[in-house]
Amino acid sequence: MTFLFSRRRFSVVLFLIFAMSTAALAQPTTGGPGADFSIRQVTWTDAENNPVAPFSDYGVLQVTTIEPQLGQVLWVNASINGEWVLQNAPLIEIDGEGTQQSYFYDLPLPILPGFPIPELPIQVEITPFELVGPPVTPPLMLPVQETFYYPGGVARDGQPLLPVIPTAPAQIISLPFLPVWETAHRAGVPGVSEEKNHCAPGAWARSIAWMNDEYCFELPDDCDEAQELYESLATEMGTTEADGTSTEPANDKDGLEEVVADKDLGDKVTVVHRTDLSDPAPTPSDLFDALARGCDVVSYVGWLNAAGDRVNGHAVTVVGAIRCGTTIRIFYRDDVEGDDDQGDGDADDGVKTKTFEAGGPTGYRLAGLPNNQWEGFMALCPTLETVLNSIIKDVLDSVSLTPSATPGDPTDPVVTTLLDLAYRIRDNACRLTLHAQDVTPANPDAVALAFCLKEQAIELVLLAQFLSEDPALDTIDAMLALLDSMQSKGEEFEAITTPTGEPEFVRGDCNGDGSVNIADAIGLLNLLFAGGSITCADACDTNDDGSINIADAIALLNTLFGGGTIPGPSTCGPDSTPDGLDCDVYAPCP
Repeated sequence: MTFLFSRRRFSVVLFLIFAMSTAALAQPTTGGPGADFSIRQVTWTDAENNPVAPFSDYGVLQVTTIEPQLGQVLWVNASINGEWVLQNAPLIEIDGEGTQQSYFYDLPLPILPGFPIPELPIQVEITPFELVGPPVTPPLMLPVQETFYYPGGVARDGQPLLPVIPTAPAQIISLPFLPVWETAHRAGVPGVSEEKNHCAPGAWARSIAWMNDEYCFELPDDCDEAQELYESLATEMGTTEADGTSTEPANDKDGLEEVVADKDLGDKVTVVHRTDLSDPAPTPSDLFDALARGCDVVSYVGWLNAAGDRVNGHAVTVVGAIRCGTTIRIFYRDDVEGDDDQGDGDADDGVKTKTFEAGGPTGYRLAGLPNNQWEGFMALCPTLETVLNSIIKDVLDSVSLTPSATPGDPTDPVVTTLLDLAYRIRDNACRLTLHAQDVTPANPDAVALAFCLKEQAIELVLLAQFLSEDPALDTIDAMLALLDSMQSKGEEFEAITTPTGEPEFVRGDCNGDGSVNIADAIGLLNLLFAGGSITCADACDTNDDGSINIADAIALLNTLFGGGTIPGPSTCGPDSTPDGLDCDVYAPCP
């Protein structure tokens, strides 16, 4: 889902909340409230974990803390010896349920590469507003742990996969200071244990497993878990430990489409392929928009050597993003960084984050890393019907569960399930509004209903939260009344957006150019008196009496110049009154 906020209003609202806790957030708090911090020093390796750039100046700051509330953004800053090493890096909700999350941020280490750092004094601060200067909190003396990094497994044109060696020092990354931002997130994306060079099937296994839960695909029990899907995807994509997965030729796309077809998902999702070789090439904002619309997105990067030649590539599952103007920072999951390692037998854990910047052979690259090029993304996108069906199913499940809830008991399984359902309904209602606006031509009634459902879904989340906190029984009555209204609006939305099989047209648009104006009256008179032709008789039957005659021209002219009205449909739709007229072709409607 997507949110747009005014920073001034947001900062004022949150200042009182965080004024007393900011100091606590900036301190190590193992065993207490706040955040925990740790630092890793990256050793770059080949596929067999042999070091190729030991003890580099690339560092990783792990921040383990309670995720912010829905739509809120916190800002992480860190300095060493008074110099910024992490500047205004966003921290967003991941599951959207106030759970503890681990976030991993790249930062430069103040050392010469090749030497280990036993410990490091670092000042860290998490605030609800961006800082204009580096943190001034007391430094924390943190031990530094070596971490091994082999970010590979995506090949092109049959090239061998070579290790990635840093070609430039690590850099400080920051987002621009802007008054507004947007966020999008994925709640509950599962982990996958990947073999070496299996990042692509791992990335898509997370995606399909998440979509199965989010959109109620009801995959068979033997193929609904991420790890089970991973095995199928690796086979269909032709992925091996030696050669990884090829994106050119597009074995990843072909394999994904094969799995989609095999699981009978072809009527529920579409595969969107937007690589750097597409025309037009994608931008990071295209990735953000796909994520906001409910698509699950896998992003690709190619690694370059000192000569600028591509030597390897990587694929990750995007689980969140923030957009500040044209700058996009993604949050993602893979099995190669932080606590994760391909081939260790453990599923990935925690969320990594990178920022896009302009540059590189393809126009965009990941900031702060060695030479690389962004190679676009693929997205698995739910259809409008899929999103709507998920909302209606979750609403009906909530209706059946709500009467048995115990108000005021946050440990009641029914209460926690209702809260989970409310979060999912809210997310999908936000996506439905985007889908409704994307339909060409847009149906204003459908758009209005979608926005109404979105507002009700946000209210439903508040009621579900209140249900877990307050023992008053009237909360149940309020939830049932709201759910009943949402069910009705969902069914109404379905009725006006489901194709009927009948030809669709706009009444009065006799010449079929997509608008109703004087040209239609001229065309109608030409048909009646000069032997003209039409392709949609229903559109010319202006008064909807089942025949075409001079009365239709009079009705149309009265509508245009005399303040009269004509029957619908006024937007693309079928004829609601059966008659002997036909509509063979009406190009403006699908």
